[in-house]
Amino acid sequence: MQCTYINKLGSRCEKESFKDLRECVSHCTEEEVQSDECQDYREIFYNFFSKYIFEEVNKKFKEVLKLSEPKTIAEKDSRQDDCNTFSKLIGGVKEVEVSPSLKEHMRKIYLIVDELKFPKDVAMQGLSSNATLILKNLGGVIFKKCEFNSSSTILFAEFYYEHCSFRKGARITPFPDLKDDHKYRYMYCKFQSDVEVMSSIYSKGINSNLFYECMFDAKITLLDVDINKNVFYFPEFNKGFIAGENSNNFFSFKKYYTIKQLLIKKCCFELSLKLNGFNEEDIDKLKKEGHRLENKDLVISSVDIIDSKFKSKFEIKYSHCTIKELCFG
Repeated sequence: MQCTYINKLGSRCEKESFKDLRECVSHCTEEEVQSDECQDYREIFYNFFSKYIFEEVNKKFKEVLKLSEPKTIAEKDSRQDDCNTFSKLIGGVKEVEVSPSLKEHMRKIYLIVDELKFPKDVAMQGLSSNATLILKNLGGVIFKKCEFNSSSTILFAEFYYEHCSFRKGARITPFPDLKDDHKYRYMYCKFQSDVEVMSSIYSKGINSNLFYECMFDAKITLLDVDINKNVFYFPEFNKGFIAGENSNNFFSFKKYYTIKQLLIKKCCFELSLKLNGFNEEDIDKLKKEGHRLENKDLVISSVDIIDSKFKSKFEIKYSHCTIKELCFG
């Protein structure tokens, strides 16, 4: 039976459904799979995902090579060696060594992973080693409208997430740094369980902007990290619904300003941390547009700040907030 999943463009998935389910292996969830079939499901999913990576990156690799022609014999030999190595990578040959010149080509490739539902596992451990090596060396990987069912995902230097759902929350450690830019790692994402931003054995420095217009259903913990970029970016109140969109959008919009619990412990902030709601002028405009704003909206239920330093401003305004503990270093 054909998968019944309809993508964002309104097209139906062309893959076969998994077992007796209605969706294929890339669009069903692990809860739908029989317990004795979970291992089979994960294996099929990651075989599919590895194949997808090989095929898409191969197309883009050929496009990259067309952009520049080798001029000398040495450059031609180097190009041929890189092509041979890349063919081995996507062909599944184990323990392939990637040369600096091949890495340079791969850094020019950007891959979009769209609308996949990932299994419950640790850091995509079912992905083939060659597919993982390719992802690690790409210029960027953007996960769009994907669903993650584990708190840990592989986080390489240029991984970004847009409109993704993290059902089991997220455990975020410092990213390897390749370049300094203003992009946010998580944009328009929803975290349905606890979010933890914490140091690793390799680094304490968070050098990327983190959460852009994200929703949090549970606790947020910032633990033992040096944060050198922005943590949160909240949506502006007049971005959409003020222009006349329906009240359902406003109902969803308020959720961006509701944080159940925030724990900050042993952290150092280079930039300002602002957790502000709407000011009186904003609220008046909302009321004139017929939008209802109650005391329970724009709430941070509790904030704990322990042994932390702020080199710039820490600010909470226009929010109903219970501060449990403040202990600045």
